Amino acid sequence: MRPRITRAAARTLACGATLLAFTACSSSEPTSVQTDDGTVITTVTDAGAVTDTGDTTATDAATVAAALAETTADHDDTEDHLWDPADEVAITLTDDSATTAGTGVSIDGSTVTITEAGTYRLSGSLDDGQIIVQSEGDGIVRLVLDGVDIQSSTTAAIAITDADEVMVVLAEGSQNTLSDTDRPDAEESTDSEVDVPNAALFSMADLTIDGTGSLTVIGNDNDGIASKDGLVITGGTLTVQAVDDAIRGKDYLVIEDGTFTLGAGGDGLTSDNEDDATLGYISISGGTLAITAGDDAVHADQTLTVAGGTIDIAASYEGLESVALTISGGDVTIVSSDDGINGSTGDTGSGSPTLLVSGGTVVVTAQGDGVDVNGTITMTGGTVVVNGPSQQGNGAIDYDGTFDISGGLLVATGSSGMAMAPSITSAQRSILATFSTQAGGTTVHVEAADGTDIVTFTPTTSYESIVVSSAALVDGVDYDVSVGGSTTTVTATGLSDAGDYDGGSVLATTTTADAISTPMGGGPASGQGGGPGGGQRP
Repeated sequence: MRPRITRAAARTLACGATLLAFTACSSSEPTSVQTDDGTVITTVTDAGAVTDTGDTTATDAATVAAALAETTADHDDTEDHLWDPADEVAITLTDDSATTAGTGVSIDGSTVTITEAGTYRLSGSLDDGQIIVQSEGDGIVRLVLDGVDIQSSTTAAIAITDADEVMVVLAEGSQNTLSDTDRPDAEESTDSEVDVPNAALFSMADLTIDGTGSLTVIGNDNDGIASKDGLVITGGTLTVQAVDDAIRGKDYLVIEDGTFTLGAGGDGLTSDNEDDATLGYISISGGTLAITAGDDAVHADQTLTVAGGTIDIAASYEGLESVALTISGGDVTIVSSDDGINGSTGDTGSGSPTLLVSGGTVVVTAQGDGVDVNGTITMTGGTVVVNGPSQQGNGAIDYDGTFDISGGLLVATGSSGMAMAPSITSAQRSILATFSTQAGGTTVHVEAADGTDIVTFTPTTSYESIVVSSAALVDGVDYDVSVGGSTTTVTATGLSDAGDYDGGSVLATTTTADAISTPMGGGPASGQGGGPGGGQRP
């Protein structure tokens, strides 16, 4: 494989060691301060980067970022991607056995054990066998998969039980398959030093997956790919089907690039270290992901960051869930049977949930709350579109603290009983209107009294309220909300080009002063929000 410098390493060199290697670079320089307890907080004022909120709790995004910089410092270094092909050890798999001419490998029937650091190129198939990495010394173990098909009826197809660090490289043009078998009587995996493998590709060490080839992983017993340490994915075409979680990094899961097709009975992507408040996070800065999950599509116990890439969640219970969520870039589409985006303490029971949106495009279609944060929401840029619920017990937007918006575009439709708008104290103005129920597919249009177009949106679900926040809204102006009519430029977000709307009937007239929540349990079927609260539910 052609040696290269990773994107993570390039960003580390460009941004400096203070920022996490997987965080998108900012055009402004970061600054760092050290608190009395020794915590280093990194502050970047540019949109899309972590900013210091003044909170030094473990779940504060800046604090977590700084604390984890040291944790991930030795994972996915530039040198990890550089090696001499002449030093590779070739291992050929032949149905029920294997052969090699190199050192650092022991073979017992269909079980191949790698015992030393180095680079090993594997090819061929094992009908019922396993690759074990058990390297007690320092140094990285590279497994170059060059057309392998490994099936195991008793354990993981690849089990990394001991190593300083491991990289799985998908050779150019190669197609590789790993699968295990349902083992109903198998011992449960624990967090002890020697865990029972619970995934088709299982690692007890920091694991990196890279390359330009393809990998199909079938987790018939539990997870597809799981690391009990950190997991970084920087390339490849991955197809993962698992009865539980598709891809899991216990300490952290970082996705920088690659093409992913994930199907999971549990979570699509997950990081769930419950023992350390600075771990259990996910960062996505690139790649294309298609996710169908029976539980959360993307779940991180502490911090979830989306800085780029394309994420298409076709089905989920909840789409994105974490304590601290940051969206600074990328295109995210979410379909969920409950909340689309959920800021919650979840199983951790600690921290103050936050959602920061500073860039990117997010489109949510939810049967539960569209965006539900049991804390505060801050929006400084980007586009958020919500096709919200029809049930009165849920709302397109739901938050417990404040929703401060100073930039970007927010368009949310759904039920009226719990309709909420951003806080009325926000720098950017909002409107909230409620009206009679409209069927999904019925276009809604908002324009100023002078005919200035604000937004044209065609929701996919039925609705009886609309919330809009836009830089075009100003105080002291009446805004007409029309439904029906026609538009010819409906985009994938459901939004239409300015000026592309004709006809329709005005159902409501409202102003920015009315952009407050309707009372819990129902509100007036009119163009005014009604009720106190400054954007918060009374």
